[in-house]
Amino acid sequence: MHRINNIAPQKNQTGSAFFIITPLILLALNWLWAQIFAFANHQFPNTANIPSTSLQALIGFVLSHLAQFGGALIIYLITFWFFSLIVQIILKRLSNSSAAITLRLHFFSPTILGLVLLNAIALVPMTMLSYRIPLASLIKLPDFISQVLLEKSAIGLAVTGGLVVYSLILIKCGQVIPNIMAGQSFRQAFKNSWQNVTWYQVLRFIGAVIANLVALAIFAAILYGVQKLVEIIALPLARHSANVLMVIFTAGIYALTTWFIWQINRHILNPNRLAFNLRQHLGLGSRLLTGLILLGCGIFVVTSENSWLPTVNRQPIVISHRGVNGDNGLPNSLESLKNTIKSAHPAYIETDVQLTKDNQFIILHDTNLKVLTGVNNTPAELTLNQITKLTMHIDGEKAKVPSLHEYLDYATTHHQPLLIELKTSMVANKKTLTAFLKEFGPELAKNHAILHSLNKNLVQNVKENDNKIKIGFILPYNTDTLPKGKNAFYTVEYSTLTPQLVRDIHAQKKQVYAWTANDRPSMYWLSVMNVDAIITDYPSRLQSILKEQQNHPHYGVALLRYFFTIQHTL
Repeated sequence: MHRINNIAPQKNQTGSAFFIITPLILLALNWLWAQIFAFANHQFPNTANIPSTSLQALIGFVLSHLAQFGGALIIYLITFWFFSLIVQIILKRLSNSSAAITLRLHFFSPTILGLVLLNAIALVPMTMLSYRIPLASLIKLPDFISQVLLEKSAIGLAVTGGLVVYSLILIKCGQVIPNIMAGQSFRQAFKNSWQNVTWYQVLRFIGAVIANLVALAIFAAILYGVQKLVEIIALPLARHSANVLMVIFTAGIYALTTWFIWQINRHILNPNRLAFNLRQHLGLGSRLLTGLILLGCGIFVVTSENSWLPTVNRQPIVISHRGVNGDNGLPNSLESLKNTIKSAHPAYIETDVQLTKDNQFIILHDTNLKVLTGVNNTPAELTLNQITKLTMHIDGEKAKVPSLHEYLDYATTHHQPLLIELKTSMVANKKTLTAFLKEFGPELAKNHAILHSLNKNLVQNVKENDNKIKIGFILPYNTDTLPKGKNAFYTVEYSTLTPQLVRDIHAQKKQVYAWTANDRPSMYWLSVMNVDAIITDYPSRLQSILKEQQNHPHYGVALLRYFFTIQHTL
Protein backbone atom coordinates (compact mmCIF):
# COMPACT_ATOMS: atom_id res chain seq x y z
CA MET A 1 0.00 0.00 0.00
CA HIS A 2 1.55 3.27 -1.13
CA ARG A 3 1.48 6.48 0.86
CA ILE A 4 1.85 9.84 -0.81
CA ASN A 5 3.69 12.14 1.57
CA ASN A 6 6.31 13.62 -0.66
CA ILE A 7 4.32 15.91 -2.93
CA ALA A 8 6.40 19.08 -3.12
CA PRO A 9 8.01 21.33 -5.66
CA GLN A 10 11.61 20.51 -6.45
CA LYS A 11 14.19 22.96 -5.18
CA ASN A 12 14.47 24.68 -8.51
CA GLN A 13 10.69 25.02 -8.60
CA THR A 14 10.23 26.30 -5.05
CA GLY A 15 11.88 29.63 -5.66
CA SER A 16 10.85 32.58 -7.71
CA ALA A 17 9.41 30.51 -10.59
CA PHE A 18 6.39 29.48 -8.55
CA PHE A 19 5.48 33.05 -7.61
CA ILE A 20 6.17 34.39 -11.11
CA ILE A 21 4.32 31.73 -13.08
CA THR A 22 1.35 31.02 -10.80
CA PRO A 23 -0.33 34.47 -11.16
CA LEU A 24 -0.12 34.14 -14.94
CA ILE A 25 -1.67 30.66 -14.79
CA LEU A 26 -4.43 31.95 -12.50
CA LEU A 27 -5.10 34.87 -14.84
CA ALA A 28 -5.20 32.62 -17.92
CA LEU A 29 -7.49 30.05 -16.32
CA ASN A 30 -9.86 32.67 -14.88
CA TRP A 31 -10.08 34.39 -18.25
CA LEU A 32 -10.62 31.07 -20.05
CA TRP A 33 -13.39 29.93 -17.68
CA ALA A 34 -15.09 33.33 -17.93
CA GLN A 35 -15.11 33.22 -21.72
CA ILE A 36 -16.39 29.64 -21.85
CA PHE A 37 -19.12 30.29 -19.31
CA ALA A 38 -20.17 33.49 -21.09
CA PHE A 39 -20.50 31.47 -24.28
CA ALA A 40 -22.49 28.76 -22.48
CA ASN A 41 -24.78 31.36 -20.89
CA HIS A 42 -25.56 32.74 -24.34
CA GLN A 43 -26.69 29.25 -25.39
CA PHE A 44 -28.87 28.87 -22.31
CA PRO A 45 -32.50 30.04 -22.75
CA ASN A 46 -32.92 33.52 -21.34
CA THR A 47 -34.40 33.34 -17.84
CA ALA A 48 -36.71 36.23 -18.70
CA ASN A 49 -38.60 33.94 -21.09
CA ILE A 50 -39.21 31.16 -18.57
CA PRO A 51 -42.96 31.08 -17.78
CA SER A 52 -44.06 31.08 -14.15
CA THR A 53 -47.80 30.74 -14.57
CA SER A 54 -47.97 26.97 -14.13
CA LEU A 55 -45.88 23.82 -13.85
CA GLN A 56 -47.29 22.62 -17.16
CA ALA A 57 -46.11 25.79 -18.91
CA LEU A 58 -42.67 25.42 -17.35
CA ILE A 59 -42.36 21.80 -18.48
CA GLY A 60 -43.49 22.78 -21.96
CA PHE A 61 -40.86 25.52 -22.08
CA VAL A 62 -38.08 23.13 -21.04
CA LEU A 63 -39.14 20.50 -23.61
CA SER A 64 -39.27 23.07 -26.39
CA HIS A 65 -35.77 24.28 -25.54
CA LEU A 66 -34.08 20.93 -24.89
CA ALA A 67 -31.40 21.59 -27.52
CA GLN A 68 -30.42 24.88 -25.85
CA PHE A 69 -30.47 23.45 -22.34
CA GLY A 70 -28.51 20.40 -23.50
CA GLY A 71 -25.95 22.46 -25.40
CA ALA A 72 -25.27 24.72 -22.43
CA LEU A 73 -25.06 21.73 -20.07
CA ILE A 74 -22.54 19.98 -22.32
CA ILE A 75 -20.36 23.10 -22.35
CA TYR A 76 -20.53 23.31 -18.56
CA LEU A 77 -19.59 19.64 -18.19
CA ILE A 78 -16.70 19.85 -20.65
CA THR A 79 -15.41 22.94 -18.83
CA PHE A 80 -15.56 21.17 -15.49
CA TRP A 81 -13.85 18.07 -16.92
CA PHE A 82 -11.06 20.27 -18.31
CA PHE A 83 -10.73 21.99 -14.93
CA SER A 84 -10.36 18.62 -13.16
CA LEU A 85 -7.65 17.67 -15.66
CA ILE A 86 -5.83 20.97 -14.97
CA VAL A 87 -5.97 20.19 -11.24
CA GLN A 88 -4.35 16.81 -11.87
CA ILE A 89 -1.66 18.35 -14.09
CA ILE A 90 -0.83 20.89 -11.37
CA LEU A 91 -0.66 18.15 -8.73
CA LYS A 92 1.58 16.08 -11.00
CA ARG A 93 3.81 19.09 -11.59
CA LEU A 94 4.07 19.75 -7.86
CA SER A 95 5.02 16.14 -7.12
CA ASN A 96 8.63 15.23 -6.60
CA SER A 97 9.89 13.57 -9.78
CA SER A 98 12.54 11.70 -7.80
CA ALA A 99 9.92 9.90 -5.73
CA ALA A 100 9.41 6.19 -6.12
CA ILE A 101 5.73 6.80 -6.76
CA THR A 102 4.73 8.87 -9.77
CA LEU A 103 1.32 10.41 -10.32
CA ARG A 104 -0.59 9.53 -13.46
CA LEU A 105 -3.42 11.47 -15.03
CA HIS A 106 -6.91 9.99 -14.84
CA PHE A 107 -8.78 11.40 -17.81
CA PHE A 108 -12.20 9.96 -16.98
CA SER A 109 -12.38 9.19 -13.27
CA PRO A 110 -15.82 9.80 -11.72
CA THR A 111 -14.21 9.69 -8.28
CA ILE A 112 -11.73 12.45 -9.05
CA LEU A 113 -14.42 14.51 -10.80
CA GLY A 114 -16.62 14.21 -7.71
CA LEU A 115 -13.78 15.17 -5.37
CA VAL A 116 -12.87 18.19 -7.50
CA LEU A 117 -16.52 19.30 -7.40
CA LEU A 118 -16.68 18.94 -3.61
CA ASN A 119 -13.51 21.00 -3.24
CA ALA A 120 -14.74 23.63 -5.71
CA ILE A 121 -17.90 24.08 -3.62
CA ALA A 122 -15.77 24.53 -0.49
CA LEU A 123 -13.69 27.18 -2.28
CA VAL A 124 -16.70 29.38 -3.09
CA PRO A 125 -16.62 31.10 0.35
CA MET A 126 -12.93 31.81 -0.25
CA THR A 127 -13.77 33.63 -3.49
CA MET A 128 -16.27 35.72 -1.54
CA LEU A 129 -13.34 36.77 0.66
CA SER A 130 -11.58 38.08 -2.46
CA TYR A 131 -9.49 35.09 -3.53
CA ARG A 132 -9.28 34.62 -7.32
CA ILE A 133 -9.65 30.84 -7.48
CA PRO A 134 -10.33 29.55 -11.02
CA LEU A 135 -13.85 28.28 -11.75
CA ALA A 136 -15.06 28.75 -8.16
CA SER A 137 -14.94 32.54 -8.71
CA LEU A 138 -17.69 32.20 -11.31
CA ILE A 139 -20.26 31.51 -8.59
CA LYS A 140 -21.55 34.88 -7.38
CA LEU A 141 -24.02 35.07 -4.53
CA PRO A 142 -26.20 38.21 -4.44
CA ASP A 143 -26.25 40.15 -1.19
CA PHE A 144 -29.90 39.42 -0.44
CA ILE A 145 -28.88 35.81 0.33
CA SER A 146 -26.28 36.91 2.88
CA GLN A 147 -28.81 39.38 4.32
CA VAL A 148 -31.25 36.54 4.93
CA LEU A 149 -28.50 34.58 6.72
CA LEU A 150 -27.68 37.60 8.88
CA GLU A 151 -31.30 38.32 9.72
CA LYS A 152 -32.09 34.67 10.47
CA SER A 153 -29.33 34.06 13.00
CA ALA A 154 -30.20 30.40 13.57
CA ILE A 155 -30.03 29.66 9.84
CA GLY A 156 -26.86 31.75 9.47
CA LEU A 157 -25.11 29.93 12.32
CA ALA A 158 -26.20 26.55 10.97
CA VAL A 159 -24.91 27.36 7.47
CA THR A 160 -21.64 28.77 8.84
CA GLY A 161 -21.13 25.78 11.13
CA GLY A 162 -21.87 23.39 8.29
CA LEU A 163 -19.35 25.13 6.02
CA VAL A 164 -16.66 25.00 8.73
CA VAL A 165 -17.14 21.28 9.32
CA TYR A 166 -17.32 20.61 5.59
CA SER A 167 -14.11 22.56 4.96
CA LEU A 168 -12.22 20.87 7.82
CA ILE A 169 -13.10 17.42 6.46
CA LEU A 170 -11.99 18.39 2.97
CA ILE A 171 -8.68 19.75 4.28
CA LYS A 172 -8.05 16.44 6.04
CA CYS A 173 -8.79 14.74 2.71
CA GLY A 174 -6.42 17.03 0.82
CA GLN A 175 -4.17 14.15 -0.28
CA VAL A 176 -6.96 11.90 -1.58
CA ILE A 177 -6.74 12.98 -5.25
CA PRO A 178 -2.94 12.65 -5.51
CA ASN A 179 -3.17 9.31 -3.69
CA ILE A 180 -5.66 8.07 -6.29
CA MET A 181 -3.38 9.37 -9.04
CA ALA A 182 -0.63 7.25 -7.46
CA GLY A 183 -2.73 4.12 -7.94
CA GLN A 184 -4.52 3.77 -4.64
CA SER A 185 -8.17 2.87 -4.32
CA PHE A 186 -10.50 5.54 -2.97
CA ARG A 187 -10.72 3.77 0.37
CA GLN A 188 -6.92 3.56 0.69
CA ALA A 189 -6.48 7.13 -0.51
CA PHE A 190 -9.02 8.44 1.99
CA LYS A 191 -7.51 6.48 4.89
CA ASN A 192 -3.94 7.55 4.10
CA SER A 193 -4.89 11.20 3.68
CA TRP A 194 -6.84 11.21 6.94
CA GLN A 195 -3.80 9.76 8.74
CA ASN A 196 -1.09 11.81 7.02
CA VAL A 197 -2.74 15.23 7.33
CA THR A 198 -2.79 15.86 11.07
CA TRP A 199 -5.11 18.24 12.84
CA TYR A 200 -2.06 20.30 13.76
CA GLN A 201 -1.30 20.75 10.07
CA VAL A 202 -4.94 21.64 9.41
CA LEU A 203 -4.84 24.31 12.09
CA ARG A 204 -1.55 25.67 10.71
CA PHE A 205 -3.15 25.94 7.28
CA ILE A 206 -6.22 27.71 8.70
CA GLY A 207 -3.92 30.04 10.62
CA ALA A 208 -2.06 30.87 7.41
CA VAL A 209 -5.34 31.67 5.66
CA ILE A 210 -6.44 33.91 8.54
CA ALA A 211 -3.07 35.66 8.46
CA ASN A 212 -3.50 36.22 4.72
CA LEU A 213 -6.91 37.78 5.23
CA VAL A 214 -5.61 40.02 8.02
CA ALA A 215 -2.83 41.16 5.70
CA LEU A 216 -5.44 41.82 3.01
CA ALA A 217 -7.52 43.92 5.42
CA ILE A 218 -4.45 45.98 6.39
CA PHE A 219 -3.55 46.40 2.71
CA ALA A 220 -7.09 47.57 1.90
CA ALA A 221 -7.04 49.98 4.85
CA ILE A 222 -3.81 51.53 3.60
CA LEU A 223 -5.21 51.97 0.08
CA TYR A 224 -8.39 53.46 1.54
CA GLY A 225 -6.28 55.91 3.54
CA VAL A 226 -4.41 56.92 0.38
CA GLN A 227 -7.71 57.51 -1.43
CA LYS A 228 -9.12 59.62 1.41
CA LEU A 229 -5.93 61.69 1.41
CA VAL A 230 -6.32 62.32 -2.33
CA GLU A 231 -9.94 63.37 -1.79
CA ILE A 232 -8.80 65.89 0.81
CA ILE A 233 -5.88 67.46 -1.03
CA ALA A 234 -6.69 66.83 -4.71
CA LEU A 235 -10.42 66.14 -5.15
CA PRO A 236 -10.40 66.44 -8.99
CA LEU A 237 -8.03 63.44 -9.09
CA ALA A 238 -10.19 61.29 -6.79
CA ARG A 239 -11.75 59.13 -9.51
CA HIS A 240 -8.41 58.52 -11.21
CA SER A 241 -6.68 57.59 -7.97
CA ALA A 242 -9.55 55.22 -7.09
CA ASN A 243 -9.12 53.43 -10.42
CA VAL A 244 -5.35 53.11 -9.90
CA LEU A 245 -5.86 51.76 -6.38
CA MET A 246 -8.44 49.32 -7.75
CA VAL A 247 -5.75 47.91 -10.04
CA ILE A 248 -3.24 47.69 -7.18
CA PHE A 249 -5.76 45.93 -4.96
CA THR A 250 -6.64 43.44 -7.71
CA ALA A 251 -2.92 42.73 -8.11
CA GLY A 252 -2.83 42.08 -4.38
CA ILE A 253 -5.72 39.62 -4.74
CA TYR A 254 -3.73 37.62 -7.29
CA ALA A 255 -0.76 37.67 -4.92
CA LEU A 256 -3.03 36.48 -2.11
CA THR A 257 -4.42 33.62 -4.20
CA THR A 258 -0.91 32.56 -5.23
CA TRP A 259 0.09 32.52 -1.59
CA PHE A 260 -3.06 30.53 -0.75
CA ILE A 261 -2.12 27.85 -3.27
CA TRP A 262 1.39 27.84 -1.83
CA GLN A 263 -0.05 27.26 1.66
CA ILE A 264 -2.11 24.31 0.39
CA ASN A 265 1.09 22.77 -0.93
CA ARG A 266 3.04 23.58 2.19
CA HIS A 267 0.57 22.48 4.86
CA ILE A 268 -1.60 19.86 3.15
CA LEU A 269 0.07 18.24 0.16
CA ASN A 270 3.52 18.04 1.70
CA PRO A 271 3.89 19.49 5.18
CA ASN A 272 7.20 17.77 5.88
CA ARG A 273 9.42 18.52 2.89
CA LEU A 274 8.67 22.15 2.18
CA ALA A 275 10.75 24.36 4.43
CA PHE A 276 12.99 26.90 2.76
CA ASN A 277 13.77 30.57 3.12
CA LEU A 278 11.63 32.58 0.72
CA ARG A 279 13.92 35.59 1.03
CA GLN A 280 16.82 33.43 -0.08
CA HIS A 281 14.98 32.25 -3.20
CA LEU A 282 13.21 35.51 -4.04
CA GLY A 283 15.93 37.95 -4.95
CA LEU A 284 15.43 41.60 -5.78
CA GLY A 285 15.10 40.93 -9.50
CA SER A 286 12.54 38.17 -8.92
CA ARG A 287 10.54 40.37 -6.60
CA LEU A 288 10.45 43.22 -9.12
CA LEU A 289 9.41 40.85 -11.91
CA THR A 290 6.73 39.28 -9.71
CA GLY A 291 5.42 42.74 -8.81
CA LEU A 292 5.24 43.79 -12.46
CA ILE A 293 3.41 40.58 -13.39
CA LEU A 294 0.91 41.08 -10.55
CA LEU A 295 0.36 44.69 -11.58
CA GLY A 296 -0.21 43.52 -15.16
CA CYS A 297 -2.79 41.03 -13.86
CA GLY A 298 -4.58 43.85 -12.07
CA ILE A 299 -4.67 46.06 -15.17
CA PHE A 300 -5.85 43.19 -17.36
CA VAL A 301 -8.62 42.15 -14.96
CA VAL A 302 -10.04 45.63 -14.36
CA THR A 303 -9.87 46.43 -18.08
CA SER A 304 -11.39 43.10 -19.17
CA GLU A 305 -14.26 43.49 -16.72
CA ASN A 306 -14.58 47.18 -17.59
CA SER A 307 -14.76 47.91 -13.87
CA TRP A 308 -13.27 51.39 -14.08
CA LEU A 309 -15.24 53.82 -11.95
CA PRO A 310 -17.03 56.16 -14.37
CA THR A 311 -17.33 59.93 -14.39
CA VAL A 312 -20.49 60.70 -12.42
CA ASN A 313 -23.00 62.26 -14.80
CA ARG A 314 -26.36 61.69 -13.13
CA GLN A 315 -28.05 61.90 -9.74
CA PRO A 316 -30.10 58.80 -8.86
CA ILE A 317 -33.63 59.19 -7.53
CA VAL A 318 -34.61 57.62 -4.20
CA ILE A 319 -37.22 54.86 -3.99
CA SER A 320 -38.57 53.50 -0.72
CA HIS A 321 -38.64 49.70 -0.68
CA ARG A 322 -42.06 48.36 0.35
CA GLY A 323 -42.99 51.79 1.63
CA VAL A 324 -40.72 51.91 4.69
CA ASN A 325 -38.20 54.41 6.00
CA GLY A 326 -36.13 52.39 8.43
CA ASP A 327 -38.26 50.91 11.21
CA ASN A 328 -41.20 53.26 10.80
CA GLY A 329 -43.87 50.63 10.24
CA LEU A 330 -44.75 47.26 8.83
CA PRO A 331 -43.69 46.95 5.15
CA ASN A 332 -46.47 47.32 2.57
CA SER A 333 -48.88 48.71 5.14
CA LEU A 334 -50.86 51.96 5.11
CA GLU A 335 -49.13 52.98 8.34
CA SER A 336 -45.63 52.76 6.88
CA LEU A 337 -46.84 54.50 3.69
CA LYS A 338 -48.13 57.45 5.72
CA ASN A 339 -44.99 57.65 7.88
CA THR A 340 -42.62 57.46 4.90
CA ILE A 341 -44.45 60.17 2.97
CA LYS A 342 -44.23 62.39 6.03
CA SER A 343 -40.57 61.69 6.90
CA ALA A 344 -38.92 61.26 3.49
CA HIS A 345 -41.37 61.75 0.61
CA PRO A 346 -39.11 59.83 -1.82
CA ALA A 347 -39.40 60.05 -5.60
CA TYR A 348 -41.32 56.74 -5.54
CA ILE A 349 -42.58 54.25 -3.01
CA GLU A 350 -42.21 50.66 -4.17
CA THR A 351 -44.92 48.15 -3.31
CA ASP A 352 -46.19 44.72 -4.38
CA VAL A 353 -49.55 43.75 -5.86
CA GLN A 354 -51.20 40.32 -5.88
CA LEU A 355 -54.51 38.89 -7.06
CA THR A 356 -57.19 37.52 -4.74
CA LYS A 357 -59.67 34.68 -5.26
CA ASP A 358 -62.41 37.11 -6.35
CA ASN A 359 -60.09 38.88 -8.84
CA GLN A 360 -59.39 41.86 -6.63
CA PHE A 361 -55.97 43.33 -5.89
CA ILE A 362 -54.11 43.63 -2.59
CA ILE A 363 -50.77 45.01 -1.39
CA LEU A 364 -48.67 42.01 -0.37
CA HIS A 365 -45.19 40.71 -1.05
CA ASP A 366 -45.25 37.10 0.20
CA THR A 367 -46.84 34.37 -1.90
CA ASN A 368 -48.31 32.88 1.28
CA LEU A 369 -50.00 34.66 4.19
CA LYS A 370 -48.71 32.32 6.90
CA VAL A 371 -45.57 34.22 7.95
CA LEU A 372 -47.33 37.58 8.19
CA THR A 373 -50.78 36.60 9.45
CA GLY A 374 -50.54 32.96 10.60
CA VAL A 375 -53.10 31.93 7.96
CA ASN A 376 -51.68 29.22 5.73
CA ASN A 377 -53.24 30.35 2.43
CA THR A 378 -52.11 32.05 -0.74
CA PRO A 379 -53.83 35.31 -1.73
CA ALA A 380 -55.49 33.48 -4.63
CA GLU A 381 -57.24 31.16 -2.15
CA LEU A 382 -59.02 33.94 -0.21
CA THR A 383 -61.33 36.81 -1.15
CA LEU A 384 -60.47 40.48 -0.77
CA ASN A 385 -62.83 40.79 2.20
CA GLN A 386 -61.23 37.81 3.94
CA ILE A 387 -57.68 39.05 3.42
CA THR A 388 -58.23 42.68 4.42
CA LYS A 389 -59.64 41.49 7.76
CA LEU A 390 -56.36 39.71 8.56
CA THR A 391 -53.75 41.36 10.78
CA MET A 392 -50.07 41.24 9.86
CA HIS A 393 -47.49 40.90 12.67
CA ILE A 394 -43.74 41.63 12.37
CA ASP A 395 -41.42 42.48 15.29
CA GLY A 396 -44.22 43.84 17.44
CA GLU A 397 -45.75 45.88 14.61
CA LYS A 398 -49.37 45.25 13.60
CA ALA A 399 -51.31 46.31 10.52
CA LYS A 400 -54.12 45.19 8.25
CA VAL A 401 -53.46 43.94 4.73
CA PRO A 402 -54.42 46.90 2.51
CA SER A 403 -56.20 46.73 -0.81
CA LEU A 404 -54.59 48.34 -3.84
CA HIS A 405 -57.47 50.83 -4.04
CA GLU A 406 -56.98 52.28 -0.56
CA TYR A 407 -53.17 52.25 -0.84
CA LEU A 408 -53.18 53.97 -4.22
CA ASP A 409 -55.87 56.47 -3.17
CA TYR A 410 -53.87 57.60 -0.15
CA ALA A 411 -50.63 57.88 -2.15
CA THR A 412 -52.30 59.91 -4.92
CA THR A 413 -54.04 62.22 -2.45
CA HIS A 414 -50.67 62.98 -0.85
CA HIS A 415 -48.86 63.39 -4.19
CA GLN A 416 -46.70 60.31 -3.69
CA PRO A 417 -45.93 58.35 -6.91
CA LEU A 418 -45.73 54.57 -6.62
CA LEU A 419 -43.51 51.93 -8.19
CA ILE A 420 -45.73 48.84 -8.30
CA GLU A 421 -44.34 45.34 -8.73
CA LEU A 422 -46.82 43.11 -10.52
CA LYS A 423 -46.20 39.69 -9.03
CA THR A 424 -45.97 36.94 -11.65
CA SER A 425 -48.64 34.96 -9.80
CA MET A 426 -50.99 37.94 -10.18
CA VAL A 427 -51.41 37.72 -13.93
CA ALA A 428 -52.17 34.24 -15.20
CA ASN A 429 -53.59 35.44 -18.50
CA LYS A 430 -54.08 38.54 -20.62
CA LYS A 431 -57.71 38.92 -19.53
CA THR A 432 -56.68 39.49 -15.93
CA LEU A 433 -54.08 42.03 -16.97
CA THR A 434 -56.57 43.80 -19.24
CA ALA A 435 -59.05 44.01 -16.37
CA PHE A 436 -56.33 45.37 -14.07
CA LEU A 437 -55.31 48.09 -16.51
CA LYS A 438 -58.94 49.00 -17.25
CA GLU A 439 -59.75 49.32 -13.56
CA PHE A 440 -56.58 51.05 -12.40
CA GLY A 441 -55.17 52.66 -15.55
CA PRO A 442 -56.66 56.16 -14.99
CA GLU A 443 -55.76 56.10 -11.30
CA LEU A 444 -52.20 54.94 -12.06
CA ALA A 445 -51.82 57.78 -14.55
CA LYS A 446 -53.12 60.29 -12.01
CA ASN A 447 -50.61 59.00 -9.48
CA HIS A 448 -47.77 59.06 -12.08
CA ALA A 449 -47.12 55.47 -11.04
CA ILE A 450 -44.73 53.15 -12.82
CA LEU A 451 -44.68 49.35 -12.90
CA HIS A 452 -42.13 46.54 -12.99
CA SER A 453 -42.20 42.73 -12.99
CA LEU A 454 -40.07 39.60 -13.13
CA ASN A 455 -42.18 38.26 -15.98
CA LYS A 456 -41.04 39.42 -19.41
CA ASN A 457 -44.32 38.40 -21.08
CA LEU A 458 -46.26 40.44 -18.54
CA VAL A 459 -44.08 43.47 -19.29
CA GLN A 460 -44.70 43.06 -23.00
CA ASN A 461 -48.46 42.62 -22.48
CA VAL A 462 -48.65 45.82 -20.43
CA LYS A 463 -47.03 47.80 -23.22
CA GLU A 464 -49.37 46.25 -25.79
CA ASN A 465 -52.40 47.25 -23.70
CA ASP A 466 -51.23 50.72 -22.71
CA ASN A 467 -48.10 52.09 -24.33
CA LYS A 468 -48.10 55.17 -22.09
CA ILE A 469 -47.40 53.21 -18.91
CA LYS A 470 -43.74 53.15 -17.89
CA ILE A 471 -42.77 49.60 -16.95
CA GLY A 472 -39.50 47.86 -16.16
CA PHE A 473 -38.13 44.35 -16.07
CA ILE A 474 -36.66 42.97 -12.82
CA LEU A 475 -33.32 41.17 -13.07
CA PRO A 476 -32.99 39.18 -9.83
CA TYR A 477 -29.56 37.94 -10.83
CA ASN A 478 -27.15 39.16 -13.49
CA THR A 479 -26.28 35.84 -15.19
CA ASP A 480 -27.07 36.21 -18.86
CA THR A 481 -27.66 38.70 -21.63
CA LEU A 482 -30.14 41.50 -21.11
CA PRO A 483 -33.69 40.54 -22.14
CA LYS A 484 -34.67 43.05 -24.79
CA GLY A 485 -38.20 44.37 -25.05
CA LYS A 486 -40.34 47.45 -24.60
CA ASN A 487 -39.41 47.96 -20.95
CA ALA A 488 -38.21 51.45 -20.02
CA PHE A 489 -35.83 50.33 -17.26
CA TYR A 490 -34.22 47.33 -15.58
CA THR A 491 -34.46 46.76 -11.84
CA VAL A 492 -31.19 45.01 -10.95
CA GLU A 493 -30.16 43.32 -7.68
CA TYR A 494 -27.48 45.79 -6.65
CA SER A 495 -24.73 43.36 -5.54
CA THR A 496 -24.63 41.78 -9.01
CA LEU A 497 -24.53 45.17 -10.72
CA THR A 498 -21.33 46.02 -12.62
CA PRO A 499 -20.15 49.18 -14.39
CA GLN A 500 -20.35 47.29 -17.68
CA LEU A 501 -23.97 46.29 -17.09
CA VAL A 502 -24.86 49.93 -16.37
CA ARG A 503 -23.21 50.94 -19.64
CA ASP A 504 -24.99 48.17 -21.56
CA ILE A 505 -28.39 49.23 -20.23
CA HIS A 506 -27.77 52.89 -20.98
CA ALA A 507 -26.66 51.89 -24.48
CA GLN A 508 -30.23 50.56 -24.93
CA LYS A 509 -31.48 54.04 -23.96
CA LYS A 510 -32.99 52.54 -20.81
CA GLN A 511 -32.59 53.22 -17.11
CA VAL A 512 -31.01 51.26 -14.25
CA TYR A 513 -32.86 50.87 -10.94
CA ALA A 514 -30.73 49.18 -8.25
CA TRP A 515 -32.36 47.21 -5.42
CA THR A 516 -32.15 46.93 -2.38
CA ALA A 517 -29.17 48.89 -0.98
CA ASN A 518 -29.44 49.47 2.76
CA ASP A 519 -25.91 49.89 4.12
CA ARG A 520 -23.91 53.08 3.69
CA PRO A 521 -21.01 51.60 1.66
CA SER A 522 -23.46 50.23 -0.91
CA MET A 523 -25.24 53.58 -1.13
CA TYR A 524 -21.95 55.45 -1.62
CA TRP A 525 -20.86 52.92 -4.25
CA LEU A 526 -24.11 53.15 -6.22
CA SER A 527 -24.00 56.95 -6.05
CA VAL A 528 -20.91 56.95 -8.29
CA MET A 529 -22.10 54.14 -10.59
CA ASN A 530 -24.44 56.32 -12.69
CA VAL A 531 -27.53 54.31 -11.82
CA ASP A 532 -30.81 56.13 -12.35
CA ALA A 533 -32.56 55.06 -9.15
CA ILE A 534 -31.72 53.31 -5.87
CA ILE A 535 -34.34 51.28 -4.01
CA THR A 536 -33.75 51.14 -0.26
CA ASP A 537 -35.38 50.50 3.11
CA TYR A 538 -33.71 53.70 4.36
CA PRO A 539 -34.66 56.54 1.99
CA SER A 540 -33.82 59.31 4.48
CA ARG A 541 -30.31 57.91 4.91
CA LEU A 542 -29.86 57.66 1.15
CA GLN A 543 -31.18 61.18 0.57
CA SER A 544 -28.59 62.52 3.02
CA ILE A 545 -25.76 60.63 1.30
CA LEU A 546 -26.79 61.76 -2.18
CA LYS A 547 -26.97 65.36 -1.03
CA GLU A 548 -23.47 65.05 0.40
CA GLN A 549 -22.19 63.38 -2.79
CA GLN A 550 -23.28 66.31 -4.98
CA ASN A 551 -20.43 68.46 -3.68
CA HIS A 552 -17.93 65.80 -2.62
CA PRO A 553 -18.04 62.37 -4.31
CA HIS A 554 -16.76 59.72 -1.90
CA TYR A 555 -14.87 57.32 -4.15
CA GLY A 556 -13.05 55.97 -1.10
CA VAL A 557 -16.16 54.31 0.31
CA ALA A 558 -17.03 53.04 -3.17
CA LEU A 559 -13.54 51.58 -3.33
CA LEU A 560 -14.06 49.72 -0.05
CA ARG A 561 -17.26 48.30 -1.47
CA TYR A 562 -15.31 47.06 -4.48
CA PHE A 563 -12.60 45.58 -2.26
CA PHE A 564 -14.76 43.37 -0.10
CA THR A 565 -18.16 42.73 -1.60
CA ILE A 566 -18.12 43.05 -5.39
CA GLN A 567 -17.47 39.65 -6.97
CA HIS A 568 -16.04 39.25 -10.45
CA THR A 569 -15.83 36.42 -12.94
CA LEU A 570 -12.22 37.04 -13.93
